[in-house]
Amino acid sequence: MKRKPTITHCHVPRQRLGASAVELAIILPVLMTIVLGTVDIGRAFTTRCALANAVRVGAETGATHRLTPLTADAWEDRIRTAVLEELQGTPQLDLSQLSVEFESVELAPGRQRITVWGEVSFRTIVNWPGLSHHIPITHAVSVEEHR
Repeated sequence: MKRKPTITHCHVPRQRLGASAVELAIILPVLMTIVLGTVDIGRAFTTRCALANAVRVGAETGATHRLTPLTADAWEDRIRTAVLEELQGTPQLDLSQLSVEFESVELAPGRQRITVWGEVSFRTIVNWPGLSHHIPITHAVSVEEHR
């Protein structure tokens, strides 16, 4: 009859007991920096995409509604409202920091190009050395007026 092999406990030398803790202490800050940096870059990219979409919606709103000297104030309010409504669901944005500017340039009689600029202050999770805690993100879109 064959004997089953028995499991014996390995004896770890006393010198290796703290090695794992030291290795973790060395790698953990590097790993956390990479993770938090990736999260901040992802949030900044999401903010830029949301701003680009909102500015595009504002430019299209301005291009589909005719600008005349009598309707200038209502036209500007309509563009601002369209941009704000588009950004309403973006959680990392402080809409009080949003700046929206626009201009209308006449290309030919009865034809205009509407340009809308948007700028928002993006706040990072971590105060990275060498970078500002608030980073301005801007985007501009030009659209020719629809008839």
